[in-house]
Amino acid sequence: MFKIIAGIILGLIAFIYLINLGGIQVSSSLQAISALLEIVVLGFSSVWLIKTGSKQRKGLILRTKIPFMHFIKRLFRDPVEFLKEHSKEAYPPYWLFMLWVFGMAHLHQIFRLVVIGRPEMADGNTWAVLWPMSLIMGLFWGVFLYTVFGALLHGLIRLSRGTSTFKQSANILLYSNIYLYAAIIFSRLIYALFLGDGYFYGEGNFIIVGILTLTVLASALYSARKLYASAVALTHANRLLAVNFIVIPFLAIVILLSWVKSNALYLSRSGLSNLKAIEAMQTGDVVKAEVLFNQTAQVLKSEKNFTDLAKAYANQGILYESTGQPSKASALFEEALTAIPADMAGHYTLQGLLFINQGKAADAINAFGQAVKLDPNDFNANNRLGLIYMGRYGESLKDANKALAFNKKALALNQDDPAVIQNLALNYFDLNDFKAAFPLLKTLYAGIPENKLTVYYLGVTYYRLGDADAARKLLAPLVKTNPEIMNEVVREILGENGVK
Repeated sequence: MFKIIAGIILGLIAFIYLINLGGIQVSSSLQAISALLEIVVLGFSSVWLIKTGSKQRKGLILRTKIPFMHFIKRLFRDPVEFLKEHSKEAYPPYWLFMLWVFGMAHLHQIFRLVVIGRPEMADGNTWAVLWPMSLIMGLFWGVFLYTVFGALLHGLIRLSRGTSTFKQSANILLYSNIYLYAAIIFSRLIYALFLGDGYFYGEGNFIIVGILTLTVLASALYSARKLYASAVALTHANRLLAVNFIVIPFLAIVILLSWVKSNALYLSRSGLSNLKAIEAMQTGDVVKAEVLFNQTAQVLKSEKNFTDLAKAYANQGILYESTGQPSKASALFEEALTAIPADMAGHYTLQGLLFINQGKAADAINAFGQAVKLDPNDFNANNRLGLIYMGRYGESLKDANKALAFNKKALALNQDDPAVIQNLALNYFDLNDFKAAFPLLKTLYAGIPENKLTVYYLGVTYYRLGDADAARKLLAPLVKTNPEIMNEVVREILGENGVK
């Protein structure tokens, strides 16, 4: 009865999750796929629990009962011998336990791939998240993987000219890989005990990491041997075909995952702190952003990472600028100039930001220009030069043609920032290149339809491109709520009285 109740609860959770899927906030396609997969796993587990619970109540499932420690000793001594006795059973001894272990090992193995090094999932960079998640979700993932990979192995056994049922194939997969599951879980325990959360940032004793990685690979080789032996002994698969269709794919997957994991980038603590500071700045939490920027600067100073330190100082100074604290921004930039070597691009970028803050835009041009010479990919320098030549800091310096190259480069370096997209769109608009401005303005409007500046320029752009109806649809409601928008161009579009 417990399984039936648990299955119903999981089914309800999956249903609620599904109907609320559209409102879930995700910051990457990976997270969206993960959310969908969780619904599938929960739904699949729900159906399985209800089905299995119903069969148990009807007495259709018979189990072989043996002491747990005796089961563990037999299984580790030789999975092949254990499977000779139990592989054809619908539910072999401690089947649910094995599914749980299988699911936990899988979650620990893929965690490095989907979380570490990904800023949008940085909150998961802690064992306090990973262990509870694997313990709670292990069984559900185990049920799902047992079915999916069991079906895959069943097909490979048939290709190897073996004879088995789906259940037997799935049981062979589940029990013969016990060494691999144990090695993965054991290695994560050692990481947690000896490396702590530093593991998620590439910190710690690399000798330990190397030894444990080799241990997992060695256990994979031994598990592959037992998987092969079980397939040959129990399903009478052809030996050569079993090597080609079972062993080689199995080892290829394990080696590929290990290679991807070892080559994936880690997110540094200072990088994470800086990203969180920027996020806090964007959401208006000035106090939190300031604390995080200070933490970032201290770490980067200790690491003598002057390139990233210059960027952190620039971000913090921009925070002060945007919150109406110019004197604080100037003090920070002056402090930063003493910390960053004078021959680095970041030094000149900070000098340019200081000049901007002091109202010396002409001097800032030379500083930012030197920064771009030293580092053509310096975002802040390119972005500010684009703004200067668009007349943002004085009409006398305006030169839309000069601005264009810098605004293009800024967008190439930061493609998701609405402010950068808007700068380039307005730059094209100033040059009367409405065809080039149009897709950028459409992108802005799709993301922030309530931005009146975007609505105004998109409406005028529609008109300049010959679509007066689309222009009126945008501008007529805008003028009603924002009469200050009315000018000669809008009057021309809407008609003599401003309405048409």
